[in-house]
Amino acid sequence: MAGDIMAEFESWKQFSEFSSFVRRKSRHILDARNQRFLDTIVETSTRHKNSIQEGAVLWRAQLGGERLSDDEEGPFPAERMVPLPDRAREGRVNPKGIPCLYCSTDKNTAMTETRPWIGSSVSVAQFVMLRDLTLVDCSSDLTSGLPVFTDLHRKEPPPNVREMYIWTSINRALSKPVTRSDDASEYAPTQFLAEGFRNAGYDGIIYVSKLGKGKNVAIFDLTAAELVTCCLHRVVAVNMEFSRAVKSYFAEGYYESLKKIVEWLEGTDEAGWELQIRAAEECWSEMKRIWSVACERRDRSLRSPDYCDKLSLAITFGEIMLEAMRSRNRKEALRYGKALFGHEAERVKFEALLKQLGGLQLRQRT
Repeated sequence: MAGDIMAEFESWKQFSEFSSFVRRKSRHILDARNQRFLDTIVETSTRHKNSIQEGAVLWRAQLGGERLSDDEEGPFPAERMVPLPDRAREGRVNPKGIPCLYCSTDKNTAMTETRPWIGSSVSVAQFVMLRDLTLVDCSSDLTSGLPVFTDLHRKEPPPNVREMYIWTSINRALSKPVTRSDDASEYAPTQFLAEGFRNAGYDGIIYVSKLGKGKNVAIFDLTAAELVTCCLHRVVAVNMEFSRAVKSYFAEGYYESLKKIVEWLEGTDEAGWELQIRAAEECWSEMKRIWSVACERRDRSLRSPDYCDKLSLAITFGEIMLEAMRSRNRKEALRYGKALFGHEAERVKFEALLKQLGGLQLRQRT
């Protein structure tokens, strides 16, 4: 491109459109619009250039170790800690058969990336860089503090904001942990970009780890690094924190069961509290379990439009209703119960209350 003018992205959601194209339409040949997108990615990558110097150390881990005897285990041998040139598995950066050296910037992140369990063994190798490496650094979340854009926004943000969103989207796509159940087509977008970076002369990619505190580094050339030491670690503890997802849903059977509990709350029976609380807890626990399984299986059949309002209401009001029941506060439990089932008279009141509590913004009915 003439002069110092750098190409601009046509839309802030171009990476999403590119991903859909290479996953579902054409894996190897791009149309004109997506070729322009790829060219712009490579051109703007100069603003995301980083380097690792010769002699720098990175870490690579593999789950397990080599059995030395019936009661002794050691780390995997050196050849096991490097990808096999002719048997590389599919990854976020590499297609099947083309190996890539995945490392981390610190030992703990490398081990965490293997997703070990308590009592398992992890072989951890230290690799030294044999030459200076030039990499594309995708590890920054550039959209922090920027407004959220959705498909409802008709006006495109400024070019610099579009670029921020696209590069952050690339980082998030690279950082998503790989699982054996993944559809291989999910890797196609980032593999395609990696090939573009390789052809542009880069030695690899840096991206955020979603499992550890460090960063991950994917190196294209296996001979650019050398293993210098390897040791075996035993996992003695795994620390994880969880937060509740925004959405849940109602399976029809449990919906009816909870509806009966709300009907009981409308009465005056004081002898049935324990039975009703237990029933509500069982229903709520089972619904959350089913939703978790549905998410793991990517089962979209349980997310039909009929559940739309119930999804946004249930996660908030269901457990609040249970807490009120446990406190034997029939009036409050009934109010939240009615809101849970979409009674319009109560809906507006609770939306205002939840805003004050920092809770969920309820979705308007369509």
